[in-house]
Amino acid sequence: MAKHVDYYVSLNSPWAYLGSRRFEVIARKHGAEVTIWPVDFGSVFAVSGGLPLPKRAPQRQAYRMMELKRWRDHLGVKTTLEPKFFPANEVPAAKCVIALREQGRMADAIKVAHAVLAALWAEEKNTGDPATLQAIIAGCGLDAAAVVKASEAPAIAEKRESYTKQAIERGVFGAPSFVIDGEIFWGQDRLDFLERRLAAGRVSVTRGGRDLLRKRQNLAAAGLTGDQWRQQWEAARLFLTADGEAGKAWGNETIRFNPDEGWLELKLPAPWRPWRTGRTAGTGCPVPSGSPTGATRSPPRPPPARSATTSRWTRHPAGGTWTPAGRRPAGPRPRWGNCGGSRSSPST
Repeated sequence: MAKHVDYYVSLNSPWAYLGSRRFEVIARKHGAEVTIWPVDFGSVFAVSGGLPLPKRAPQRQAYRMMELKRWRDHLGVKTTLEPKFFPANEVPAAKCVIALREQGRMADAIKVAHAVLAALWAEEKNTGDPATLQAIIAGCGLDAAAVVKASEAPAIAEKRESYTKQAIERGVFGAPSFVIDGEIFWGQDRLDFLERRLAAGRVSVTRGGRDLLRKRQNLAAAGLTGDQWRQQWEAARLFLTADGEAGKAWGNETIRFNPDEGWLELKLPAPWRPWRTGRTAGTGCPVPSGSPTGATRSPPRPPPARSATTSRWTRHPAGGTWTPAGRRPAGPRPRWGNCGGSRSSPST
């Protein structure tokens, strides 16, 4: 199932605070892997039409306060509607969250982020104060001095900038935002829809997924940064396979390819068997005769010609190139269109 959530958060947002514990429960219930992205929403607002709170119209500010009261009472979550230190300087806390995240300690990163939000909105603490921040981190059972030291590396500030740029490119415009396979759920009031999406999921297979998940939990031992791990995961999602079958020339009953004649044949799944098997030569994809509109889709472009004896093609994380597990058999190289291949989503 597709159970990975990209979690974009501001450490000043009351809405992120109100949804934080419920999101934890939902993610745990559905076994979702969560990646937290503490981004600069000031920069996001600048390009998405949003406005900082002081610049919003009085009517909007009044309605925001009304909504905060409603949700506080509805959820029964302790909330100070106008905390003394809001808005706090969230940069030091965000950098600590990023430092933990980049060490592969995602659960600790989320724990600290949510503790910072609670300190600001429930306990009226100045989360931008260094001593207060260290106390919050220590309260999470972590070595506060070590976390703060790691957060002061120049690369961490650069990470926040790159995270913010990525958020903008993905269409994120408000906090909190939860993204599953490109689908955005904005706001803590969309958590019900997020849960439905997680419950529905998608069938997926990620080659080497368990090994990659172990690496994600211990990036230092794997010698990877968070971004490098993500590149490996994305490459695994685009893994292509067509195993050869004993006694079946050039393939199996599902995918058959003849490099000498230059054709590719796909046997249709059971629901499509009323329509004949499709075959293509040269370019393009086989389309079942009489198949209903929308029955076929164009997956990501596959690698060059291959046979079942090479069995597997793998996309390299860097450069987007494809490499076969074995050599292509002799014969003319036919051209492939947008057929074959699969794209799946990270699962736990």
